[in-house]
This record gives sequence, C-alpha cells and structure tokens, in this order.
Amino acid sequence: MGTNVAKGKVLHQDLLRFAGLDNINLVLPSAPQRLVTTVQKWLPAWYDLYHETLHQHTQEDIEGMNDAMAAVQAVIDEERRKNPDTPIVLGGFSQGGVVALLSGLAQTVPLLAIVVFSGHTPDHPRFIELSDQARETPIFVCHGTLDPLIPILKVEEGVSALINSKANVEFRRYPIMHEVSPDEFKDLGEFLRAHFENYWAKDDSHRLIATASLEESFHTTRGKTQL
Repeated sequence: MGTNVAKGKVLHQDLLRFAGLDNINLVLPSAPQRLVTTVQKWLPAWYDLYHETLHQHTQEDIEGMNDAMAAVQAVIDEERRKNPDTPIVLGGFSQGGVVALLSGLAQTVPLLAIVVFSGHTPDHPRFIELSDQARETPIFVCHGTLDPLIPILKVEEGVSALINSKANVEFRRYPIMHEVSPDEFKDLGEFLRAHFENYWAKDDSHRLIATASLEESFHTTRGKTQL
C-alpha cells in the first residue's frame, strides 16, 4: 500500500542484502484511501480496522478484504498476462500480509509461495475449506513476539488453524515488535531457496508482488527493516 518507486528500490536492496535474492522484479500495488474507523482518518488501507489491537474475537471487515482480494487478483492476472512463464511470490506486511494470504489461497493457477510478515489469519470464509491447490502452496509466516498490534497468540492460533486445514505452513517467531527485521529477510531467502532450488538457481527474473500496510513501504533503520 502507498508504495512508491524510491521505497520499492530500498525494499529491493534489502531483499538482496539480507535475503540474497537478486533475480526478482518487485510489483508494489497501492491500497486505496479509505476512512479507517480506529483513527477516524482517511489513510491508504486494504480494509477497515475497527480495533487498535487484534484479539481473538475482533470484528473484521470481510467486505473490505474481498475488495482487496479483487484488486490484488487484477494485479496477478496482469502480471501473468505480461509474463506467463514467470513464477510469482505473493507477500505482504500487516494488512498486506492478510491480503496476500487470502489472495494466495484463492488461486486456481499455482503461486510459487505466499509470504506473511506481521499479519494474521482473519475470520474469513476463505479459510472454511482449502482447495488441494491452496494446501500445496508453501506459506512463510513470520511474526514478532513483542508485537503490540497483532498479539503473537492470535497469530499462533491462526497458523494452527491453517495447519489443521492441511496448509503447507512454515512459521517463525522473532523478538521484535510490529516490524520486519533482517533475520526475517534472511530466513525468507533460505525458505525460497530450500523449496525452489531449481527456480532460484536460474538467472531468470521472478515476480514478487508485495502488498504493504498503512505505513506505506519498507525502509531500513538501525539494522531493522520496518514499515
């Protein structure tokens, strides 16, 4: 969300520096402006937020999530039209991670992987029953144990629900807050290389569609990559 060319360049540099991923093309769709209930301000957001902190029974904006899924699907379809043989990794941070998870598990054509930074598994009908295609898609979920906005317990419950649905999930915890660290990028690089050695050994480019969150895009500060 709210990404721009300069910040996209920083994200690309961080993926190279920390994850060792140099053969990717970033696609950074921006979220629309909407009135966010928690702060009563117009902000770039994939869907509305009704509570500052997500707990077990927090109300979720299902309609907004569906609209976000449609917007991201349009981006995926366009990338596939332009580059039909290029594998796609769909990832995001916070709200973007939620949308990446929802959209990724709704695909009928395989994605290479789904990546969720500091997101969660929402109470959405998409997760009632997963298709065989969805179960086969590798999912990399990483989250900070000190996150004050999306408590680690809620994330663990969501990951357990995905695993119980036979989703292919790898879950990592980090001693950080609502942010992204170099260790997460490093582990992401290892995850992709371990699962897709033949793909990532090639010189061909890969598409990484990255949906961020309210705070716009990635930047590096004091050794941590944050949003």
